[in-house]
Amino acid sequence: MASEIQDYHNNTTRFLVVRPLQENEEYDFSRKKNIPLLEFQEDRSGLL
Repeated sequence: MASEIQDYHNNTTRFLVVRPLQENEEYDFSRKKNIPLLEFQEDRSGLL
């Protein structure tokens, strides 16, 4: 892969994992990055 191909040197790539909440799962809010938390009552197309 070619080096230095990004437009901005401070670009970052982030990934979002969408999955069901595990039973008795607790979130670690001590992380320094913001984590959007979305919870839906029903599953339907177009929610995200």
